[in-house]
Amino acid sequence: MSIRTVPTLQDLVIQNVLRNEALPIPNLEYLPRVLTLQLYKEAIMGGHMEMVKKMVLSCPLACLPVEYLLKTRDVKALKTLLNGLDLLISQNVYPRKWKLKAIDFREVNQDSCNEWFRAPLGACSQEAMSPKEREKCSQRAAKPHLKISIDFDLDKVFQRFLGSLREWVEERKGVVHIYCEKLQIGGFYLKLSKFLRTLPLYYVQELEVNAQPWSREIMEHFCFCLIETRNLRFLHLSDLSPQVFTSRSVNRWFSHRFSLQLRKVKKLRELYVNNVFFLYGALHKILL
Repeated sequence: MSIRTVPTLQDLVIQNVLRNEALPIPNLEYLPRVLTLQLYKEAIMGGHMEMVKKMVLSCPLACLPVEYLLKTRDVKALKTLLNGLDLLISQNVYPRKWKLKAIDFREVNQDSCNEWFRAPLGACSQEAMSPKEREKCSQRAAKPHLKISIDFDLDKVFQRFLGSLREWVEERKGVVHIYCEKLQIGGFYLKLSKFLRTLPLYYVQELEVNAQPWSREIMEHFCFCLIETRNLRFLHLSDLSPQVFTSRSVNRWFSHRFSLQLRKVKKLRELYVNNVFFLYGALHKILL
């Protein structure tokens, strides 16, 4: 005999709300936080477009965690959420009445949601910005805007999912801003390098690269990535192998190129290195 799972009262409430999309949604401010988040999840993953639109407009939360979207890589569900957010953005409401201020794709606990109001470390770091950038930053601060917080793992996450999100953000410049504090790269190649140039690397604080094989062309793209991560605190490099056999003179070119860019990363606090071919016998010179 199979044992049927009896739905909980919470499940029954959510099912009833989603079955009757034409009816007014309950006042979300009076629902328990757990129930509110579960209702959002079921509506987004189930593709209930109209329900998502209504819920986004009446969202009582300042930050909405949607880490399940990144786990499932469901592009259709992502577009359901983004279309709902479009309705909120088009309202052009006064900043203090715009309750929903952040969408977080990361795995976070309830306490960390309180940090979403704060701009990422270095987001408007005056000493690291040009006068033009400072002016843009001050203009952004005067407008209501939506934060999209996400950690990129380019070895596991489909580029189609990230591409859809990035294009949506790009089309809404000045209102939506994407922040990536942790970037993991499991395979550095030309197509990925072009994709990296479209991401907001300025906010990255932790960069992890585990990519082989390694060539001169890849080194140039990596150096560009390193330059753009001006607020980088932690750098992890592991298992970088040469694409073909390299001589000492070639390795010196790699280590010299890396050294030049590393010195420009002024906020770097920790460097982790494991099995990086061009740093054998050269790391102590770079760190002097």
